[in-house]
Amino acid sequence: KAGAPIVSAQGIEAPAFAGAIAWQDASEKMQCAAVVLLILLAGVFVWLAIMRRDCRWRLDRNVGPGHHACAACGATCDLPAGRQPRQCLARAG
Repeated sequence: KAGAPIVSAQGIEAPAFAGAIAWQDASEKMQCAAVVLLILLAGVFVWLAIMRRDCRWRLDRNVGPGHHACAACGATCDLPAGRQPRQCLARAG
């Protein structure tokens, strides 16, 4: 019957629309999880941009094949050939 209460195995009665409410709750949870995931991804991209924003790396082959120097702060690092620095070293001291 439509509108008849649903009886669980424990003998607890629930209204007939309880299944629809549970489905709606699951959908809302998925939407919340998706929003949280998008916020986290945006935060990671912002953090990565902040970590690189101050340094302007230049490859200095006069010193070595993988020697990089920052034009802004003077930091230097040696990496394998073909690799580039990914972090700002201005705050590293």
